[in-house]
Amino acid sequence: MQGMVQWINESRDVPCPLVAGIAHYQFATIHPYYDGNGRTARLLTTFILHLGGYDLKGLYSLEEYYARNLGSYYEAISIDESHNYYLGRAEADITKWVEYFIEGMAFSQQIIYICLLKFLHVSVSEFIKIAKGRSSRKVRIDSLASLIF
Repeated sequence: MQGMVQWINESRDVPCPLVAGIAHYQFATIHPYYDGNGRTARLLTTFILHLGGYDLKGLYSLEEYYARNLGSYYEAISIDESHNYYLGRAEADITKWVEYFIEGMAFSQQIIYICLLKFLHVSVSEFIKIAKGRSSRKVRIDSLASLIF
């Protein structure tokens, strides 16, 4: 655990979402507690993303993505048939997990984007015009965006 925490703190050149995804995987596979390791890993992930500026004022959550198909979560985090919590962690190719994790971030952000469009009652093309200042609508995207981002 100490090595993982040190790596998180020293990974300034690694993009924050990658650090969060790798930290989630490492914590879940170190499995320090009898129960609650997944919940704690997800909390750690949220905290790392928050510190890196990816919190979206609390609107951002990977929980919905995981809950939609819990089987996919476990499939992504289980590296192969012989993988267990202690053997093979250091040598494991976690590409599948990192891809799943980043897809979850994209999914969660798309949900926020769709909700924003519904809230504004605009189409995607109209939203782009508003964002570029080319619309006659009286919507202040920058003000609304500052509430969210």
